[in-house]
Amino acid sequence: MIKKYLKHLIETAEENYLNNLYDGIRGLNVESMLDIGCYTGENTIQIASLCDAKKVYGIELNEDAIKIAKGRGVEVYKQDINEAHWNIEDNSIDFIYSNQVIEHLYSVDNFIKNIKRILKKDGYLLISTENLAGWHNCFSLILGYQPFSTTNICTKQWSIGNPLSMVLDGHHDPLMVHRAVFTYYALKKFLELYDFKIEKPITSGYYPLPNKLGNIFAKIDRRHSVYIAFLVKNIK
Repeated sequence: MIKKYLKHLIETAEENYLNNLYDGIRGLNVESMLDIGCYTGENTIQIASLCDAKKVYGIELNEDAIKIAKGRGVEVYKQDINEAHWNIEDNSIDFIYSNQVIEHLYSVDNFIKNIKRILKKDGYLLISTENLAGWHNCFSLILGYQPFSTTNICTKQWSIGNPLSMVLDGHHDPLMVHRAVFTYYALKKFLELYDFKIEKPITSGYYPLPNKLGNIFAKIDRRHSVYIAFLVKNIK
């Protein structure tokens, strides 16, 4: 019963979360955009239309996904973003979109340095991730369980330390392990340390409240929302 309700919460919160991200992008009106982890490019094309991007780029490793993305008109860089240097020209992109990528990385500093290098001055970054301080994660710790956002820390068994975890077993891709999960304030401070100006915080979901009510509370109490995101400007 509890798991069924959690599954419903997750599905509705994720849909609402994406809509909130898209609302944050509308009206940017940029020349070029880059989607980090673009996969098949389906969302990439939608994002490009929202910000009126004329040149649409993506980063992806999966060969099959790259072929599909290219067929949709996305110019794809085959690149492991854990590498020290990305093969993308300096100061070449107006807007970078990174949705639930940073939590999978070995080095968040290397990640943001590459973004900083390729993003034009006064260019925009929208970065989003799960919130380690979401109430669902806090209560898990109180019960002595692993926070929901960090149950996928091992490839041998995909969901460990929390009997209520909804992370599906059997999908043991090492690239999908969670290595760096931020809180709202930690992500904000991290971006400011690298000279990004916060333009707009975007928070969604507030477990265990249902979707519509949860979305209201996520804006009142951003520290404990399910998902956190920031639209930021590159000021240096």
